[in-house]
Amino acid sequence: MHMVIYIYNYAVCILLNIYISLIIIFVLLVFFAYTGHGMVAVAKCLNNEVDGFAVANMNEGIILRENGIDVETIVILQGANDETAFESSLKYNLIPIIHNEMQLNYILSDKYPTNTTTYSTTTIPITVWIHVDTGMHRLGMSPEYCDIQIPLLINKFGVRNVVLSSHFACSDEVGLDFNKMQVKQLTELKDKYNLDWSLANSGGILSIPESHGTWNRAGYMLYGNSPLDTVNPGDAILKPAMTLTAPVIALRTVPIGEPVGYSRTWTPDRVSVIATIAIGYGDGYPRTAPNGTPIILNSQLCPMAGRVSMDMITVDVTDVNPPVCVGDTAYLWGTSKGNINSSHSHNPNENTNDNENDSKVSEHVQVKDQVKGQVQVDVLAVNSVADHVGTIGYELLTRLLPRTKRVYEEEV
Repeated sequence: MHMVIYIYNYAVCILLNIYISLIIIFVLLVFFAYTGHGMVAVAKCLNNEVDGFAVANMNEGIILRENGIDVETIVILQGANDETAFESSLKYNLIPIIHNEMQLNYILSDKYPTNTTTYSTTTIPITVWIHVDTGMHRLGMSPEYCDIQIPLLINKFGVRNVVLSSHFACSDEVGLDFNKMQVKQLTELKDKYNLDWSLANSGGILSIPESHGTWNRAGYMLYGNSPLDTVNPGDAILKPAMTLTAPVIALRTVPIGEPVGYSRTWTPDRVSVIATIAIGYGDGYPRTAPNGTPIILNSQLCPMAGRVSMDMITVDVTDVNPPVCVGDTAYLWGTSKGNINSSHSHNPNENTNDNENDSKVSEHVQVKDQVKGQVQVDVLAVNSVADHVGTIGYELLTRLLPRTKRVYEEEV
């Protein structure tokens, strides 16, 4: 993981004339900081850069506090499920999002204070975040119900300490009318009461400027990836913060017609050189990755050849020049040779006009069409791998298991 790239991608938001005041640390709920990029490591890198973080649950927020993360705002997206959780939020100065009537009734009761002193040198007012269900129907209360309750919240906590939030259902789909409807529902409510608000996630930040609120939640884009289903100018300048690598541990020549791997799912139609690489689904690499999924070896794209095993994968390296050797490094996604100056796979023989090459076409189609050697490749986008697997890049970045070693580089 390239620590400076987290800061770089944060700066991209500023270059796009967007003030990102809340960074989401996305992390798989089961494994906390052990999965993906590493929650605590990323938070420490950005602790002095941002105004706040958001995590999924109370335990993750407590972990951040206990590891010295002292930003004033840490939002708990799943909220607090009982009185003990609310007490923990006060102890650790965490902000649980209020998304149901039980939670709302609790913070409006005499049990819940209006000020806190924990993790602050002076007494500060408590801020409450109210989740409005504008159409995703996963969490939140209806706009009509919130409209009734907001005056009570303002009366207790003050108008500057109530924040309205919601979540896009389809922010990856550019130009969708449903996105506009969600923006309209939340902005009408926040305008009525002159409240701070939060709606824009990475998709909203990149493509829905009318969703940019007081707090904008950069998550996926912070790690150098775009969630959008189409080309966007902001995509091209994001850089991958994670590179997943593994060593080549064996090479063998396989005759025509001899199958490779479990269930014999791949059979060569020519004499082929197969590299065995020390990574598998036991490390978090997706077992569902099909034949043809791209891997970088010696700066060339090579196709998966055979089913993903628990600890190993097999790759067709017949066309790679110079030839692959045992001990060479395979790049499963991210950037090879420390080159972070491109956010997509690049063919040096192509026109290098930025407007033509810095696009989803470079990330997805080019990888699929030119997956057998000879094309010099600096970066393999996680979105491209996800396309082959039939999932999304979010899942690949968050599914890496504890035995996958994390190395954090301060410089690139």
